[in-house]
Amino acid sequence: MTYVGRKFEQNGRSWELVIPREAQVEYASRAGGTGLYFRNEDGQEVTSENLSEYVHTGQNDERGRTARVKEKKPNAWGIHQSTGNVWKWVYAPWTRRLVDGVDPLHLNDDRIGSDHVGRGGGWRDVAVQCGSTRRDWNDPSNRWYYYGVVLALCPSEF
Repeated sequence: MTYVGRKFEQNGRSWELVIPREAQVEYASRAGGTGLYFRNEDGQEVTSENLSEYVHTGQNDERGRTARVKEKKPNAWGIHQSTGNVWKWVYAPWTRRLVDGVDPLHLNDDRIGSDHVGRGGGWRDVAVQCGSTRRDWNDPSNRWYYYGVVLALCPSEF
């Protein structure tokens, strides 16, 4: 995680606003699901048949732009647009695959480049590209209109 400049105290605990790591974004997106997408508010796996109720993709919107986050139903944990709408930048350098399950933040070799990971697909993508496991790469200096940032509120000692 990377700290983005906001810390505060509440109920005797210290909290901070961070850009979450890749695994944290996938975990929150899946909401306990094991399929391509995630679990819905009823605990059922979302499928391509009912995905348009939850996710803004190029297949279910003619506007050709992002949507307001709460226009679609949330996942089982109350998170809206956990996939789709915009690619989500995460705090992780790009590696084609995670070698031996090692977090890429701890690799120190030529597998790491300057590109970073985006997760979850966006409004321009077909449904299959908006799965919870979907990942892609891009140069973080690019300011593409279909990329966004997910922020998480975490205990400071996390």
